[in-house]
Amino acid sequence: MCGSDLESEQAAKLDHSHATGQVRGYLCTGCNSALGWIEREGMVAAAHAYLRSVGDEIGARRLLTEAKIIAAHHAAGDVGTGR
Repeated sequence: MCGSDLESEQAAKLDHSHATGQVRGYLCTGCNSALGWIEREGMVAAAHAYLRSVGDEIGARRLLTEAKIIAAHHAAGDVGTGR
């Protein structure tokens, strides 16, 4: 997801769906962890609420913007990065 080099065994983590168990591929440790949290129901909304509660309006707006981009591409049936 981030484009980092996955040449070392420590850098590459096998990504899978917790819902289905399906293996999706390899990600760096950071992206694998982030994706796992993002996929948990309610976490994006909780992250947005947290950012707002600590006064990080820029971070909250960025998160909301990303969510809107993803939603728009999903609604259009696009697959890919959402950019």
